[in-house]
Amino acid sequence: MALTAESAAALQIYRTVEPRESRIPAGKTTLYSREIGHGPPIIVLHGGPDFDHSYLLPDLDRLADAFRLIYYDQRGRGRSADHVSPGDVTLISDLEDIDRVRQHFHLRSVALLGHSWGTVLALEYALRHPERVSHMILMNPAPASASDRAVFRKAYAQKLGADMDRQADIMAGAAYREGDP
Repeated sequence: MALTAESAAALQIYRTVEPRESRIPAGKTTLYSREIGHGPPIIVLHGGPDFDHSYLLPDLDRLADAFRLIYYDQRGRGRSADHVSPGDVTLISDLEDIDRVRQHFHLRSVALLGHSWGTVLALEYALRHPERVSHMILMNPAPASASDRAVFRKAYAQKLGADMDRQADIMAGAAYREGDP
């Protein structure tokens, strides 16, 4: 898909604000964060649990003119993987890390935007700390409990059947990884 001069100019609007990167202490490791934009803050919780935040950038960065977006790689993922063993990554550590990010940016109450696995984290955090959450945006929510996830996986496998191999091929392709499925 070719980028026209008009669409390139439209995309430049949100790129006028340069991202700022930082490291947030988190026990034996640090959490990588990327902040862009001005306005009300939103902590962005990526999916996974094996992804980093980068797949969300092309779409969400467009909001940087109206919102302050705070992305971070969850513990053990992406650029937050140094000195982390599998046993260090738990639901509790993920929730504590959301609070570390909130405190690092001196936020009393914050909007949480969660995608997939990030919605589970957003909901759990809000249930435990409602006074620290002003708003929640849940994109493509994941099933919250282990039993719900098992039911979803079974139904998904039955629905897709042979299409699962095709889906895996598509997701492994360069076009998909570069954001153009």
